[in-house]
Amino acid sequence: MGTWGHGNLDSDYARDELASRSAALIHSLLLRAARPSSRESDEYDYTTLFVEFELLFALDAAGLLSGHSLPRSELVERLAADYLAGWDAYIDELEPTAEHELKRREVIDATFARFAQLCSKHDDESKPHALPAPPAEAAEPEAAPPEARASKPNTSRPKASRPAPTASRPAPTASSPKASKPKASRPKASKPKASRPKPRAPSRKPKPGATRARAR
Repeated sequence: MGTWGHGNLDSDYARDELASRSAALIHSLLLRAARPSSRESDEYDYTTLFVEFELLFALDAAGLLSGHSLPRSELVERLAADYLAGWDAYIDELEPTAEHELKRREVIDATFARFAQLCSKHDDESKPHALPAPPAEAAEPEAAPPEARASKPNTSRPKASRPAPTASRPAPTASSPKASKPKASRPKASKPKASRPKPRAPSRKPKPGATRARAR
């Protein structure tokens, strides 16, 4: 991978990226142009198709389009004829004015002619001789007849029966008294009372005269 300048696209990697994005745009345009809905003026594919045409022309005008993925010009001319036939068949259902129908058809014809001219600049014998085909839609499987469904054995495992849920206990309401547990009475520890000493009677001292009388 080489780089030869200071620009955003002055490298092999940048050119490869441009080629990849050009190929994706061309592929999307060709697949969309082959869809019947792209010929109906009130459908999404119709509008998107011509947006992709303008993006392609803008890339080519800026020198950024890689022509390797462009189809053969003769294939584009066939595609244009088929497209215009489908457009003519549908446009009358929308009841446009005669002037609008005529001018719009001229623009569509000129757009495909410009695309074919662009492809002719890059015509190469190595390019495929057919346009890319849209992907095939997956077919829905057919329903089996009733006899086949009845005879088909049942290979599914039996489901284990779950026990019926038990009734949950009702939550206590404010009106229902709660059963209070009796509180165990603890014996109170009695403190020993301190014994107070009895007061003694005051002793009377004998008078001196009395003791002498007794001695006599």
